[in-house]
Amino acid sequence: MCKLCNQCDLPCVAPKLANKTSLTLLTDQNSECKDDILGGQTCILSPATHPCVTGDIIMTCPVNASTSSGTPSNLWGVTGGLEVTKMLQMHCEVCGGEVWGDIEKREGKITTQISWGPNTFDSVIDELSIGILGYAVFAVDGCGQQQGNALATISASGIKKGDTDCCDTSVYGVTVSSQLPDGVTSQAFMVVPLTSIGALHAGWITAQVVDAATEVQVTAAPAQVVAETPAPAQAAPPEPDELLLATTTQAADLAPRQKAVTNAGKTQACIGLAVACVLMMAGAGV
Repeated sequence: MCKLCNQCDLPCVAPKLANKTSLTLLTDQNSECKDDILGGQTCILSPATHPCVTGDIIMTCPVNASTSSGTPSNLWGVTGGLEVTKMLQMHCEVCGGEVWGDIEKREGKITTQISWGPNTFDSVIDELSIGILGYAVFAVDGCGQQQGNALATISASGIKKGDTDCCDTSVYGVTVSSQLPDGVTSQAFMVVPLTSIGALHAGWITAQVVDAATEVQVTAAPAQVVAETPAPAQAAPPEPDELLLATTTQAADLAPRQKAVTNAGKTQACIGLAVACVLMMAGAGV
């Protein structure tokens, strides 16, 4: 009973990180830490030896720890007051990259092109002396964690330190496809260096690529019902003076090659005006 009240839960280690690290008791590194440790014990998470990953994660369970409340007590989301000190340091990452839109028209699947530049070691472009063998592309979840196996891999060119200081994001490129889980309409991808200890567990992440089929459905305008409207009332015929003014204005805007037609229009307008004047006079009894 005392053991149940005086222990700490250990956080879950992602499988892709677990296979490149060891989790052992600080006092006896031949003893592996399991799901929890007793109050007063310390576990250390150490990476496999490689220049791209250094440091340790130290996890200590206080002497008076308790898991009885079941409420997470730190950013790792575990209970019992586990104290986490120090972190792993990542020194290798591609210098940058680009991603294009979805070219797969079927809903629920994304196919896209990704390009990127060479590896940097502490912000300096270097592949050869660090032991970068190539690069791998993974789909990632909403927390930025790699999902499943690599979607694509490509060999490194063996760029040496000092060969270039420019991050050319077109050095490497692949086309990848990813099946989306139900209800998901976009996907981000991660590019990581491949090393002697495997693909690194963290790296450059693309922007979200939206499922093109879903995007079309969202942007398509819905059908609209157009109500019939009565035709507008026909405008009253213009007065003679208005007719002459409109015809004269139109004639002034026509090109020179149309002058003959314009002059005929003016003559007809004047004739129309004269006839109108005669009819008005007749109606007035003049």
